[in-house]
Amino acid sequence: MNASDALAGWCKHQQASLQHQLEMLSSGRMRTWEQRGSGPGMVDTTTETLDQVRSSLAELEELFRRFM
Repeated sequence: MNASDALAGWCKHQQASLQHQLEMLSSGRMRTWEQRGSGPGMVDTTTETLDQVRSSLAELEELFRRFM
C-alpha cells in the first residue's frame, strides 16, 4: 500500500466516523457537554459540535474533490 492509498483510506474512515457522529447528534441520540468557567454546571455544546462536524465533513469532501 502506498502513501496515497493509506491517506485515502484514512480520509474515508474519518468521513464515515464524522457521518455517524452527525447522525447521532442530529437525531438527539448523542449530546455534548462542556464545563465553562468555574461554575458548577455543564453547558450543552451540541449545536457547536454539530457545526464542527459539518465543517470537518465539508473539508474532507473538498479534499476528495481536489486530490482523489
